[in-house]
Amino acid sequence: MDRKKKIIYSYKRHFSMEDTICFYCGELGESKDHVPPISYPDHYEETERFLVRSCLLCNSLLGNRPYYTFLSRCDYLLLKYRMRFERILSIPIWKDEEINELSGRLKRQVIIGVKKKKYIEKKLLYIENNIKILQGYNLEV
Repeated sequence: MDRKKKIIYSYKRHFSMEDTICFYCGELGESKDHVPPISYPDHYEETERFLVRSCLLCNSLLGNRPYYTFLSRCDYLLLKYRMRFERILSIPIWKDEEINELSGRLKRQVIIGVKKKKYIEKKLLYIENNIKILQGYNLEV
């Protein structure tokens, strides 16, 4: 067995692997994220390696970035999502009465923008809650 396969087999499945949602953002988890990434194998004991369920976007944003803990990976994702969706997050808050006054293509675009903003805000809130939970753990044993 080559070295890379040996490293992959030493990753423990985190409890979230039993779930179908992304550990980081709460969306459908279609892939697996290795914590720490497979490209940084030498510095960790087998007990410090985990496999978690991840959505494709979170997994691709994290890639093999040198973030070795769940907390650092969540912090990085929060920053990346805010940068990536900055334009959508800057959409103003519309009241239903204001939207109803619009018509046609403009009304559709505003409704779509508001839905996208709510979707991204929900993802960010999920990640922020993960960060709060992870910060609550006493990491020193």
